[in-house]
Amino acid sequence: MEDDPSCYRKDMWGYSVHTQSDDCISFINRFYRQVLMYGADRRIIIKAANSDRSCVLACALAAGYLLTQQEVNAHVYLTAAKHNRDRATRYERLILAVVSAWAEGQIEEVLDLHFQLVAQYPKDLVSLKRGQTLCFYMGRQEDMLNLALQALTANHDSPFIHGMLAFALVEVGGRMREAEMAARQGLAIDDHDLWAQHALCHVLQYECRFGEAITFMSEHSHTWSNCCSFLYTHNWWHVAVCHLEQGGTNALDKVLAIYDAHVWDSNCQGDHQDCLNALGLLLRLDVRGHHSCVDARLTSMHDLLLDEASWHKEWLQDLLIVWGLSRGHNVREAGRLLQTLTLKVQELEMEQQMVLECILRLAKALYEYGTSNYKAVCQLLGPVSNCSKFKVMGASDEQLDVIEELWCIAHLRAGQPLSVAQVAERRVLERSKVPFSWRILEEAYSAAGETEKTDHAAVTALGLETAATATTS
Repeated sequence: MEDDPSCYRKDMWGYSVHTQSDDCISFINRFYRQVLMYGADRRIIIKAANSDRSCVLACALAAGYLLTQQEVNAHVYLTAAKHNRDRATRYERLILAVVSAWAEGQIEEVLDLHFQLVAQYPKDLVSLKRGQTLCFYMGRQEDMLNLALQALTANHDSPFIHGMLAFALVEVGGRMREAEMAARQGLAIDDHDLWAQHALCHVLQYECRFGEAITFMSEHSHTWSNCCSFLYTHNWWHVAVCHLEQGGTNALDKVLAIYDAHVWDSNCQGDHQDCLNALGLLLRLDVRGHHSCVDARLTSMHDLLLDEASWHKEWLQDLLIVWGLSRGHNVREAGRLLQTLTLKVQELEMEQQMVLECILRLAKALYEYGTSNYKAVCQLLGPVSNCSKFKVMGASDEQLDVIEELWCIAHLRAGQPLSVAQVAERRVLERSKVPFSWRILEEAYSAAGETEKTDHAAVTALGLETAATATTS
């Protein structure tokens, strides 16, 4: 119960926090801003907790942050928060309940508690962000959207809510017009909001507005200088993928320049999410046949890929490392990573095991693709391409699109052009301005003996490539 006003401070949302430390509340607010702005100093929350170990909110948030970093001392702050629970406000106790459930691996309860948090304390955009991130990594796109909609009215004047709404609209699919409107609304309030920028890029990229996306992101890239390593490399990953999908004679050079300068440069310290973006881009290049470029750059990542401390950070990361190891002739290590992935899944509840079975098959397929065993890839991925089922591992449609390209190339190499033609026909119907999809279709038609259709696909691809070259020269 809130009694003596001197024992409380208001955080930036206006919610009461039991602390007498002005430094503590100041550090908490700085942490909030770091999270929402994808800042590089989210560890500031440790200073908040150390300023007042009796503050439940500070200690719970510190424990939650350390859990995301997989640091063992998270329990120190969680224990401190629990010890002082009785003096905490209702808001603080709800945050503590979230972190406690998270520490115990009760993920469904964590998600339920986030819906309670956003309903009762809608101004808390950090809890909204955390809840949406959890939904993303569970493949729960509709829940991502519902959380954002629940907080929209209370935060209509904040750029952050519009960026979070925009990305959720992107993820549910089929709502790109609304996503663009939401992203631009956030940018109209603050054009430095990195998440709104990122969401708008998703829309432009999906709609094959590649030149517009490249120009927009390049013009805003100066705002990324102080953000966390993940979003910095991920935003540049998007720019590189736009160049790659747009095509043209200069596309490869531009992609490699971005990779070497902004995704995985020679001074890279090996952050695991930088690794995720780097491997994701290299896989796209490999699928497109740029093998020598991939060979050289995988070599520079060799030590990180072999370092088991880099394993098991997240599903997509592990799958890309499996490919990177097998592609780099480290098949024994790739096999060991596959084994440990399988064990991790077997430790889960049966229902979760069934959901993640497709992820294990994809991991094995990536292993086989790295060794050019295309028939095995086809057997593992099956005769029908369906990448949407892989979203349960936490990946956007753009990150998963390369898996369908890989499916097509593997089936072509395994002598199954007719099934590829069906998939490629759908791809060019949905996104007609990606020359590589037309090149896949051209190869499939050629292998099937469809001369007239082959010529049409080749002419269309060449026209797109020529137009891209003229535009970007």
